[in-house]
This record gives sequence, C-alpha cells and structure tokens, in this order.
Amino acid sequence: MDRIHRVLSEPRPVLWVMDQDAWAKGLDYSRVPLDVSRQVFESVRNAIIYYAGVHYERSGHLEWVHSVDGVRTLRDEFDKTAAHNEHHLSQIRLALGGGASVPVAEH
Repeated sequence: MDRIHRVLSEPRPVLWVMDQDAWAKGLDYSRVPLDVSRQVFESVRNAIIYYAGVHYERSGHLEWVHSVDGVRTLRDEFDKTAAHNEHHLSQIRLALGGGASVPVAEH
C-alpha cells in the first residue's frame, strides 16, 4: 500500500526493497491475533481495489524505481499486488480444508 501511495503522490520515487523476514521477526507476526491480521489484510485489500479502480488506466503509466528491480509502473505494482493477494487467499483456502472458499467482499 505504501508503494501505491508514494507512486501516486511523488514524482518517480525510489522505493527500497524490504526484508519481509526481518519485518516478520521485528513485528512478531507469529503472535498477532488471527482476527487482527484478517482485518488488516481485508482493509488494505479493499483500499488497493479502490485505488486500482480509480488509477489503473488513468495513472498506470506512472513510473517508480525499485531499488533492486529497477523501473516499474503503477500498473505493474497493481498487477503484482493482485497476484500476491490471490496467492495468500489460495493459502488460506488450502489451510481451511483443501480448496474451501474464503468469503470475499464484492466490489
């Protein structure tokens, strides 16, 4: 979400790679209650869906620089985020019993 906000707000920002393992350790993800994690995921997902609906076509050409991968566009970020979120939803479905559907809010 931070990347999307910055690309929409700053001219061609340079955004540094993050160490997700360090975040998981530093923020102690394993101790965060599941309901809190679900609410965060859902609210961020809903915000991304909103911004994608408004900006995918209109602002998708905006560029930013990833510290490892180089120049990318906002459209690239929306596409990557959608695939990443679908991967997480698939993991949840599997954890719930091999393909059980997860209720997803309609948009």
